[in-house]
Amino acid sequence: MREYSIPALAEIPPAASLADIVFTRASQDPHAVVIRKHRGDGRWDDLTAGQFRDEVTALAKGLVAAGITPGDRVAVMSRTRYEWTLIDYAIWTVGGITVPIYETSSADQVEWILSDSGARAAFAEGRAD
Repeated sequence: MREYSIPALAEIPPAASLADIVFTRASQDPHAVVIRKHRGDGRWDDLTAGQFRDEVTALAKGLVAAGITPGDRVAVMSRTRYEWTLIDYAIWTVGGITVPIYETSSADQVEWILSDSGARAAFAEGRAD
C-alpha cells in the first residue's frame, strides 16, 4: 500500500470549534443572508449572520441555564429543519455533543440511543411543527 502525505494546508487552533463560524461570520458581515428558513406556508424568510448568531447565543444561554456543561450530550429528535441547525450550533457553542435521533427511529431505537448516549437533555419536534 502506498502512502502519501502533504503538509497541513491550514493551521487549526487547538480551541477551535464548529460553532466558531457563526460568530466569525457575524462579526465580519452581520447583514449577509446566511440561511433561509421555511415558514410552512410555502414562503421563506432570510436570516442574516447577525440574526443567526443572536438566536444561537440565546439558545446556548438557555442550555447553560439548564445545566448543560462542556462534554454533556444533548439529544435532538427531529426531521431535517432549521431548528435542528440552530440547536446543533447552540450545543456546540456550549461545548456539548449532539446525539442525533431521526424521526424514523423506532421506539426501541430511541430508547437505546438515549440510554446508551447518556444524554442529559433532549429536544424533540412536536406534532404541530
